[in-house]
Amino acid sequence: MKERATIGVKMVDTGLPTSFVLRVLELARESEGIDDLLQLWADAPDTAERQAVEAELGATIDDRDGGAGDFVIDSTDAAGELLEQRRRFKARLRRLIAERGGVSAVARRAEMPQPSLSRLLNSMSEPRSSTLHRLADAMDLTVADLCHEARQIQIAPDSVFRVQAGSFLVAAENMKIAITKTTA
Repeated sequence: MKERATIGVKMVDTGLPTSFVLRVLELARESEGIDDLLQLWADAPDTAERQAVEAELGATIDDRDGGAGDFVIDSTDAAGELLEQRRRFKARLRRLIAERGGVSAVARRAEMPQPSLSRLLNSMSEPRSSTLHRLADAMDLTVADLCHEARQIQIAPDSVFRVQAGSFLVAAENMKIAITKTTA
């Protein structure tokens, strides 16, 4: 295992911003996962692999330094529900990945380090949007496929209903379905 300071010097020598490298080294002291990424960067066989690890490190820094994933839970019930939602999402993601060749195969197709995908699957962290898109593309799915179980409902022919689904309104009446984009 290479010493962090030595890796940091090499990172600066390759042209990475000193502030970025210093933040990575600081976080590596606090987090085994980031330290693993630092070692992965040092052992990368080529520039493409190093750049993939750099992107993962950058995403991790963004997440830790106040990215969109930061939130405060003011209720034990809400925290429990959030954890349960994450658990179900991660279980679904693991199943989809297993059905499509496993972690190594999907990571390779998504052009991301296999340890990063493993860490994502085994932590309670929320994946970045860009990561979800890469995984969906690698598995020939949509991000919606990754995030939501398909649900089917049966309705009587004379039913009328309206459902808000994100920024879309789905309405059905007399067996006619209309989908319209709503404005925020």
